[in-house]
Amino acid sequence: MKKSIVTALVVALSTVALVGCEVRGTAQRTALDIDAGQYKTVKSDAGIGTPAWMAGAELGAYVPYPAEIDERLDHARLGTSPLGTLDQLAEFVDGVEDVPENKKFQFGFLTESLDEAVKLSRSLMLGVLRYPDEGTARAAAAATAEANLAARIAQDKKFDNDGRRRLSEPAGFPAGAKLIQGRDSIGTISMMLLVPHGRDVLLMDYYNSYTSETEALDTLKRAVGLMTDRIEGAGGVDVASSMRNVDVVELTVPFRSGVDPLMKFEGTAALRKAYAHSYNYSPRVLKILTAAGVDVVGQRETAVFRAASKVKAEGLQKAFVDFEGDSWKRVGTPRDLPIADCAKTDDLFQPFQCTVVVGRYYATGSAKKLLDAQQKISAQYLILKERG
Repeated sequence: MKKSIVTALVVALSTVALVGCEVRGTAQRTALDIDAGQYKTVKSDAGIGTPAWMAGAELGAYVPYPAEIDERLDHARLGTSPLGTLDQLAEFVDGVEDVPENKKFQFGFLTESLDEAVKLSRSLMLGVLRYPDEGTARAAAAATAEANLAARIAQDKKFDNDGRRRLSEPAGFPAGAKLIQGRDSIGTISMMLLVPHGRDVLLMDYYNSYTSETEALDTLKRAVGLMTDRIEGAGGVDVASSMRNVDVVELTVPFRSGVDPLMKFEGTAALRKAYAHSYNYSPRVLKILTAAGVDVVGQRETAVFRAASKVKAEGLQKAFVDFEGDSWKRVGTPRDLPIADCAKTDDLFQPFQCTVVVGRYYATGSAKKLLDAQQKISAQYLILKERG
């Protein structure tokens, strides 16, 4: 068959190109129509995070995974997120908004995981909160501990629970450490530890229904040791330099209508060590990203992983399919985009996921409906073909 030459390429909400095919022995021209739906393919800064939100995402590269503290804590929770404002921090830590020193809070990062076998009966949140100087951080840690204790006691009274909450400066921890501990209504040990460390406050929030107080304190000691080691490398993370990888975010598909509420890594360019926090089995995912040479991941409606090369990006696509295992159930590819891979997964919120590789970039798009996921990845393909 004699193939015709591609004669046109139009990029809008879809792309039309002419390719050859054969019908009853004669060459015909057929439209290749890539369907991006309502997703925009033009360059846009819609939904790109603020410098503080970006700095929070970068800080995540210096926070341990909870599974490194306890290997059973390997399922990520929605508490995993950069922090760019005090209001965002208040979504996760009660009482912080009542502390004057927290008005100087700059940015931070939280990661939270649970033990899938027992759900919320065993979970751990780790976080780093950054302030302008050491004095402010130390004062914020002490005052936030007092405010959090008051908030927890108020919550106990609301639900008629004698939580036996108390605040202490625990032995065997760094100077200035504050521990709020107690039990919830079903007897689960609850401990929040705040540790000032330079201009940062290290935060640990631990729940466990299957442990003793001594064992819980040992878990927190391991967490403090690992966190203080890791955060030493984060001295250069700052709002002033946080937008240096914004070009990778600009390669993602913009939000379709306005700006989505920021959660996890939306609107950021995250280093691979940070982005792995958003997955179950984070240490395993980090190995996958490292093997592909991924340095930065940009995310809006879609996520774009910048790998070391096209071969590495293709290997990354396969590695994630292998990682998903039996939960990756292939479904139809997008219209006129057979190089994309789509599947129905076990995700409760966005079960349909499509992926594509364009040059050194591996990209993913997820949605509640298959067509939506297909249109996202189609738009992503068009963006990367034009600007990647």
